[in-house]
This record gives sequence, C-alpha cells and structure tokens, in this order.
Amino acid sequence: MIIVKQREQPEMLFRQFLVEDKNIYGGASYVDFLVCIHKEIGQLLS
Repeated sequence: MIIVKQREQPEMLFRQFLVEDKNIYGGASYVDFLVCIHKEIGQLLS
C-alpha cells in the first residue's frame, strides 16, 4: 500500500490509472447523471 498525497508527483501517476466504470446495462455514467440533474434543477428554478 502506498499513500499518495495531493499535489505531489505520485498523484499524477496514480491519476493515469483512474477510469470510470461503464454501466453494464448501458445506462448513464455518473457525469451524465449529474448533468441531467443540473438541467432539471435549472428548469425548476426558471
């Protein structure tokens, strides 16, 4: 186990290996979900 602190050299290496898992059912990703929620909130506030 290696502890990686923010803004230090090992963080950049660590970030290269991060990937977003695909939904096995073909649904929206987490980012897509957040965009959808943001749009709905914007419509409610308009």
